[in-house]
Amino acid sequence: VTFYSVAGKDGWVFDIRGDRRMMKLISSSACVKGEPVNDSCSDSWSIDFIRGLALALNLEEIKYNQTSRVISFETENNERINVYYTTRTVGTALKHPSQGATQLFRRN
Repeated sequence: VTFYSVAGKDGWVFDIRGDRRMMKLISSSACVKGEPVNDSCSDSWSIDFIRGLALALNLEEIKYNQTSRVISFETENNERINVYYTTRTVGTALKHPSQGATQLFRRN
């Protein structure tokens, strides 16, 4: 079992839980923008990869839409996290104390 620290979170992500493999190393080299995509540098995340991270971070899966290519999770604080796995885009939706309902999208 290998443990990984997640930036901005308390605790650790691990690659094996019981007899079930949660994550596997595909490549230890960085993907370089503009270079050809290969097996170790894909343009999309796998659904298993996303679900493994969500499980390790105690996120509850609340929706999966294959047509929109999105998996939605909810945190313990009722914040929604939408992961668009083919574009590697992550959107968060929460109630801001002064601004009300807000959304934020991030993509590398």
